[in-house]
Amino acid sequence: MERIDGDLGLLSELVELLRVDSQTQIHGTREAIESGNARAVQVTAHTLKGALSNLAAGRASRVAEELESMGASGQLNGADEKLNELEQELARAMKGLESLRQEVA
Repeated sequence: MERIDGDLGLLSELVELLRVDSQTQIHGTREAIESGNARAVQVTAHTLKGALSNLAAGRASRVAEELESMGASGQLNGADEKLNELEQELARAMKGLESLRQEVA
């Protein structure tokens, strides 16, 4: 709540934006992995990392950072598994953010 200065409306808006945008980014990352486009993996993972970091979703942000590094290095071996891990962490983060949103509402 400190990051958003206690603004509940902003919290709700940010959580909803993350919910919608993260699915787009996950889909784009999956397509990039399947096509072997390391640069696109790097870019989409970077976008996710930033959004997750802004909402203090540390574990998910760290996994996104690992995926971003894989893209930056051009080494996509294991990227599918890392993306699956990111999806799991994202689901946990969203659950926690939803709980927080309801708790403070």
